[in-house]
Amino acid sequence: MTYAQGCHMTYAPVGSKQVTTVGSEEKRAITVMVSIANDGTLLPFQVIYKGATDASLPSPSARSMKEALKAGFSFEASKTSTYWSTQETMKNFVNKILVPYFDHVIRRDNLRPDQRRLWQIDCWSVHRSEEFMNWMGANHPLIIVNFVPARMTSIFQPSDVGFQRVFKHSLKQTAHADIVEETLCKLKTGTAPGAVVLDTKLKTLRNCTPHWLYMAYEKFRHQPKIIQKAWEMCRVGDLNLSYESLTSPATREILQNLPSTDPNFFAELTRPRSRVPILSIEDVLVEDAEISEVDIPVDDSVVPHEAVVDDLHGELPETDDQHFVRGADGVISAAEAEEVLIEEVEGVLLDTTGAVAQDLGRGKRKKLRNGLYTAEALKWWADTKKG
Repeated sequence: MTYAQGCHMTYAPVGSKQVTTVGSEEKRAITVMVSIANDGTLLPFQVIYKGATDASLPSPSARSMKEALKAGFSFEASKTSTYWSTQETMKNFVNKILVPYFDHVIRRDNLRPDQRRLWQIDCWSVHRSEEFMNWMGANHPLIIVNFVPARMTSIFQPSDVGFQRVFKHSLKQTAHADIVEETLCKLKTGTAPGAVVLDTKLKTLRNCTPHWLYMAYEKFRHQPKIIQKAWEMCRVGDLNLSYESLTSPATREILQNLPSTDPNFFAELTRPRSRVPILSIEDVLVEDAEISEVDIPVDDSVVPHEAVVDDLHGELPETDDQHFVRGADGVISAAEAEEVLIEEVEGVLLDTTGAVAQDLGRGKRKKLRNGLYTAEALKWWADTKKG
């Protein structure tokens, strides 16, 4: 997750040959370990910051930090030159977040203490390393580590298939609301619109992250159906990863017949511990690639949360809402779907993108404001902030 939740857009004169896009050089980011359970539970987040000590973490007094810690969040310094997961942070995730969740379910459902637990993760280098797998076997032998096949995260990784889109949208909306609030405060104190400068110092943005993340956590932990749907969307043929499908008579029959229909696969399933996957050179390049352009997002923060969810699930109804449209990659801001033009008229900058020009005589035109940035829109953001 980048600190600056922008849409990598900017204003420039029409016909410009070279434009420096706002946010295109933004490399400051964090890693958020997002884990969702088959029953619709959203586990607390592990958040990893670049840095060697706890001085690289948000302030204990940062907004929503107290609530996030109470919810079970883990804020950690990577102790490296990046914000990526390491052996140490992965072990901390297992001990601080994953195991407590499994233990809670064992107690809640009155299961045997030696009940096996299934943990599905992708084939990233740290996950599949011999060091980590040996550590898991020695310290958590009841946890079965199930690897999503290489280059199959878009099919069998529930977080990627049905959750990351709405999760990132929530982060962006909260960040956008903060920016709007900061801008409005400056305008109310007399700062000229052209002189508004937002505080984008690393420390400031870092202290914003607990609030952005906690707001997303609170939103989705009360919407288990969205998480359950993410598992259901991981499908091949008539089967999927939902609890209903995995425990269905059809699935049970397939499993019961496996010793005779596919003995090699049955032997793999019943191994005492997970086998470290063997990847081709091409697989390694894909699985271990560090994202050079960390999530270049479209501007969808104006799109209602419900519309993003419906679109992800293929259930978005026809709408004449002027604020968003259906694009090739999902619902996006109507502003992003069109070219934005700014024109100076009598010393005043006007958004003339969609303006209707009326001839009023030689050299004169009447400008109509773009309805996307009206007082009503600003009031909506203020109401969203209060809510």
